[in-house]
Amino acid sequence: MPQGQKSRASSKMIARAREFRHGMTPAEELLWSRLQNRGLGVKFRRHHPIGRFIVDFYCDEARLVVELDSEAHAMPREAEQDRERDAWLEERVYRLLRFQGRKIDKVVAAVVQGLGDVCDARRRLGSVRACANEVRAVFRKHSER
Repeated sequence: MPQGQKSRASSKMIARAREFRHGMTPAEELLWSRLQNRGLGVKFRRHHPIGRFIVDFYCDEARLVVELDSEAHAMPREAEQDRERDAWLEERVYRLLRFQGRKIDKVVAAVVQGLGDVCDARRRLGSVRACANEVRAVFRKHSER
């Protein structure tokens, strides 16, 4: 599907996404508390269907997907599924940032600040790669503590 063209999620996917919203992990709840109600000046959605996937958080204005991974994502099967999903999203010009959920409570302020910078850069410039790499570097720095 060409960039900018929207497709409607199936009613089954929408129902499944709603179920996910009621079973959020503590890390997802913490990050959502900062993103909801335009906390960064842009609208984020939680557990949002995109194609055949449901992403943890999505900002349409910035075409930004944020994923919080549990320990299960380190398993070979899950890691392969993540790579396929990431490639599918990036082919469609979504930008993806992936963080380890178990560490988010220690660095939430830095992650939220970085996400705000990413959204601002994406809206202004249409490109977010450099800013996204900067966010990852900040997250790695804080997660080593």
